[in-house]
Amino acid sequence: MAGRYSFSKKYRLKKSGDFKLIYQKGHSLANRGLVLYWLLREDESQKFGISVSRKVERKASRRNRLKRLLREAYRLNRPGLRKGVYLFVIVRAKAKELNFEEISYSLVSLLRRARLFCDEKTGSKLTA
Repeated sequence: MAGRYSFSKKYRLKKSGDFKLIYQKGHSLANRGLVLYWLLREDESQKFGISVSRKVERKASRRNRLKRLLREAYRLNRPGLRKGVYLFVIVRAKAKELNFEEISYSLVSLLRRARLFCDEKTGSKLTA
């Protein structure tokens, strides 16, 4: 089961073209700590990217901590997500005040609002 929850490099958004595509053709939702951009794709791949601006946090170690927390929140919820979705999260300054549980809840609430979770029994998109 450990492989099911892995977060290898094949699940990461790395190309600037992918980020541009999500911005231009994707959708977005936000809450106080995060902004979620997503794009539904025809293929079965799932990819995830994070951006923490220097305006949000000057120290690189703190920016990296926020990214680690978000990656872990995504990793734990990835098996329940729809296939063929590219996700990109921008961290807002308010996220600095949040702990892991709050960041995870924030990400999950955005994913639910975007209706990106699957029905576990059928594997189809949830409608509610």
